Amino acid sequence: MKNILTSIVVSFIFIIFTNQVNAQYKLGDEFQLGYFKYRVDNIEYKKEVSNGLNSFKSNGTLLIVHLTITNLDREPSTLTNSMFKVYDSDNYEFDTSQDAMIVMILKDQDKIFMLKEFQPKIPKKIIMPFEIPTSNDVYTLEVSGGFGTGQKRLIRLVK
Repeated sequence: MKNILTSIVVSFIFIIFTNQVNAQYKLGDEFQLGYFKYRVDNIEYKKEVSNGLNSFKSNGTLLIVHLTITNLDREPSTLTNSMFKVYDSDNYEFDTSQDAMIVMILKDQDKIFMLKEFQPKIPKKIIMPFEIPTSNDVYTLEVSGGFGTGQKRLIRLVK
């Protein structure tokens, strides 16, 4: 009985403190959160990004997240890259890579996500680079429902 109770407690603690277990969605899932509808279309790992003129080489790895976002509000809404975070399996937090974005914006100007206004009911494809230590881990993307909603959801980033 003691072993069963210990196993239950350990499992409960693991679930509470691990974003990987708490991730509600996976690649390709579409869901509504606050003022937006989200879908992660694809992910890719790269060591370097370039635009023909400049390049950025990561000291780790770049996790490139391809999303489709639709504004469900009745007026234009703005999202910032600070409303998105990536977590590794140890719950370390990673922000978008500004260096990678600056290089990528010249190549995919309309898709690179820094500060975007989303018109209502129009799906928009965006690309978000995150600098992470390695591609040999499982990552989770945290997305926001928009300013003032306090809503967040987790998407497991596994192909």
